[in-house]
Amino acid sequence: MLPSLGRAGSLKPFQVGTAATGKVQGKTGTYAAGEPGTNRILSPGQALAGLMEDSMGKQYAFSVFQSGASFPTLDGLLLAARDVADVSAGFQQALP
Repeated sequence: MLPSLGRAGSLKPFQVGTAATGKVQGKTGTYAAGEPGTNRILSPGQALAGLMEDSMGKQYAFSVFQSGASFPTLDGLLLAARDVADVSAGFQQALP
């Protein structure tokens, strides 16, 4: 079972109680490391890919990816994960 937006797994904390809750399932992926000499967190890539369904239950494949980000703290990386989930929810809500 894939993580589900607002319901299960790594997507559980995002979009809870919204119209997109449970309608986006996907695999998350984050690559992050310390940026040498700056004490910042470098995130060369963060992604979410999977399936989303429209109001009639038709499924669509999707992928959202951000790259090249740098954050002063871990909180920034967590906010970026939320942003990726929010973008997927926006796509799902734009479906017919």
